[in-house]
Amino acid sequence: MAGVILWSVALLVIMTGGMAVAAPAILPFIGSGFSPDKLSLTLTLFYFLLPLVVITGCTAIWGAVLTANERFGLVCSLPVATPLLVILLLLAAGRAVGIHALPMGMIIGALLEAAMLARALRRRGLWVWPRWHGFESGARVVMNQVFVMAIGAALMGSTAVIDQSMAAGL
Repeated sequence: MAGVILWSVALLVIMTGGMAVAAPAILPFIGSGFSPDKLSLTLTLFYFLLPLVVITGCTAIWGAVLTANERFGLVCSLPVATPLLVILLLLAAGRAVGIHALPMGMIIGALLEAAMLARALRRRGLWVWPRWHGFESGARVVMNQVFVMAIGAALMGSTAVIDQSMAAGL
């Protein structure tokens, strides 16, 4: 399992870096109707939210491991933590920090979810952090399936970008 986590985290970090590099060139196209100030704010918020790619990727993997070990309660109930934290942070600090309260709540919520899932895995004696022991037979099977899943995820993820770019033009 640790080898799969290592490859997954490495891929997530590479994808996040690619998005960070490509954002200044792509966002002006997507937000073509945005003022320069709004475009700058969009880029700032985008960079602020980029760690969510890696954090939520890890929580998805860890949640799948817990689900495979028939531990459903925590995995099913944790996704409510992030929206609750966002709401609380917007109410408590929205006036002080403005729109930045939203991504702050999302990051804090995702970190809380990740910490709770990591703790649950450790309590069951399962390894959480990536490490390399060579290609295990199970890792080979998973890696063969990852390519197809990545293509599907890219296609589904692109629909949100298309929707948002169309909405930004209205």
